[in-house]
Amino acid sequence: MCHFESKLHNHIITILLCLLLLHAKFIPTLSQYQFRKYTVRIVSHTVTAPIKVRCQSKDDDLGTRVLQFGEEFTWSFRVNVLMNTLYFCHFYLKECEKSLNVFEVFSMGYMCDDEYNWVVTELGIYKGCEGETPQLVTGW
Repeated sequence: MCHFESKLHNHIITILLCLLLLHAKFIPTLSQYQFRKYTVRIVSHTVTAPIKVRCQSKDDDLGTRVLQFGEEFTWSFRVNVLMNTLYFCHFYLKECEKSLNVFEVFSMGYMCDDEYNWVVTELGIYKGCEGETPQLVTGW
């Protein structure tokens, strides 16, 4: 092998090792998310009318629920092997409708430890982790 090929080979190996180290440092391990049980809780704080909520994932249709003030809809699950679990919901209040991702691995800005709380009011839809004050995500 000539000197040039040897240097090129060494550079390629160095680059691959760097990429592997970056991957290990910045991409979480499967066990960090895979085996944890997550809970999504949707609570109605609407006074003027009940809300209707239909939630689903690619694999599971959780059905439509009608929630009066103070009622909640809760489900728990684990992240799938591909680490691409996504649950989304359609929210209806009177003539208004909104659709939101209520759980999506790595794409929600931040990850809650275990519990995602969604609160629906006449002003809009709020999100917070367990123990946090929910923050407005969207108005109607």
